Amino acid sequence: MLASKYAHRGIYDNKTVFENTLSAFENAINRNMAIELDLRITKDKIIVVAHDADLKRLNGSKLNIASLTYEELKQYPFENGDVIPMFSELLSLVRGRVPLLIEVKYMTNNKEACMYIYELLSDYKGEYAIQSFNPFVLTWFKRFTPNTLRGQLLMPINR
Repeated sequence: MLASKYAHRGIYDNKTVFENTLSAFENAINRNMAIELDLRITKDKIIVVAHDADLKRLNGSKLNIASLTYEELKQYPFENGDVIPMFSELLSLVRGRVPLLIEVKYMTNNKEACMYIYELLSDYKGEYAIQSFNPFVLTWFKRFTPNTLRGQLLMPINR
């Protein structure tokens, strides 16, 4: 996977277009930029594209994504009307037109989330790589999908 430009969470301003939304990703695709995105899982086991564990930073709600079903999550749209998309919707939008750099966030049910993520990716025809701060995620993908390109994310020790 070689890409010289990555749109981190898409191309957005968090005013008219919000990060990790289909609108932000469409902006990146239109500029032929690879996309970095973040995955989480809802209460009803839907893989969604969201960076934060809760909704506070982007729409003011303190609700945790993992505590909501996807139908409940859709009741908290961004100011422009966009909602947090399902990962399957993102894959349908991108259709292999640009590479994806997929960050699997820390979750209490990582094994289950990895299985659902892989199920969604198993029919996907585009280029992608999996990255995570959680070594368990990368170990799972190495064990069950050894050909998947993977990357361990690290943060400074003082954090």
